[in-house]
Amino acid sequence: MTPSGSASNFDFTAYLAQLLASNPGLDISERVRISGDDLEKPCVCSGGHSDLYRGVMDSNINVALKKVRLLSAVPDSVKRRFSREVRVWARLDHENVLRFLGVCKKGSFFFMVAPWIENGDALTYLQANPRADRRNLLIEAAKGLKYLHDNKIAHGDFKGGNILISDTGRALLCDFGLSKLQSVDSKTPKSIEFAGTARWMAPELLNESNKKTATADVYAFGMTITEIYTGMVPYHQIENVTDVIIKVIGGHRPDRPSKKFRLKDDMWAIAERCWRHDPNERPQMDAVLMDLSTRQRVLSPPPSA
Repeated sequence: MTPSGSASNFDFTAYLAQLLASNPGLDISERVRISGDDLEKPCVCSGGHSDLYRGVMDSNINVALKKVRLLSAVPDSVKRRFSREVRVWARLDHENVLRFLGVCKKGSFFFMVAPWIENGDALTYLQANPRADRRNLLIEAAKGLKYLHDNKIAHGDFKGGNILISDTGRALLCDFGLSKLQSVDSKTPKSIEFAGTARWMAPELLNESNKKTATADVYAFGMTITEIYTGMVPYHQIENVTDVIIKVIGGHRPDRPSKKFRLKDDMWAIAERCWRHDPNERPQMDAVLMDLSTRQRVLSPPPSA
C-alpha cells in the first residue's frame, strides 16, 4: 500500500470511476445528454486544469460539463482530501455557491457537472452591465466565501474569474477544491501555475508553501475588491509575473485606483485590511462581511414617505 504522503501516477478518469463506484448517488450519467459529436468539437473554454463543455440535464436544464485533465504524481493524501471535498461539495447548499450536481460518464470521458451560467464570470458581466452594483456582488461573494470557511473549506483560487453571475444577477463562487490537485501536478511548472494566480496569491503561498488556507482566501478577496471595481487584474501595470511575485513578497500592494473607478474610502480600507502581509492580522470573512454590509445599510436610501 502506498504511504499516505507519497506520490503515485494519477489517472483522473480512473479516479472518478472509483469515486462513483463508492458513491453511486453522485452518478447522474443517465440524466445528462451530450452527443459524441459535441465532444469532438472544441470545448467551450479551457482553463488551467480542465476543459468545459455544454450539455443538457433532464431534457431542459443547461449544464456545464467539466472534464479534468489527467494529472500525475499526486500524493495519495491529496487524492483522499479531494474525494472528501467532492462529497462535501455535493452537500453544500448556499445561494452564493455554484451547485455541484454530480459526475457523469460519457463514452470514455468523466465530467463534473454544474449548472450552466450564461452571464459568465463577474468581469464579463460587469463589462456588459457597467452600472451593476459592485458592492453588492462583493457582499454576495463574501457570503459564499464565509459559507465555505464555515464548512472548513478553503477556496484556494479566489478571484473575479471564479465568481459567476446567475441569470438574476447573483454572485456564485466556483472552481474551489480542484486547485489543490492542480497545485501538486509535477508536470505543471510552477512558473505556469503562478502565472494565472500569483496576482491574487498571499505572500506566504509564494514564499513558503502552496497550502490553501482561509487567511489566504481573505488576502485574495482584498485583491478582488480592486479587480471588481476597476475591471483590471491586480498589478495590471506589471506585465512580468515574476516581478509581481517579487513585489508581493516584498510587501508591496496595489496602488489605490483613480477616482473615476469610484472605490470609496471604506472599500479601500477593507481591501487594505484583507491583504495585510501577516496572515494573523487579516480579518476573518465574517468580519469582512459585517464591514461590507454595515456600510451598504448606511448608503441605502431611506424609504419613501
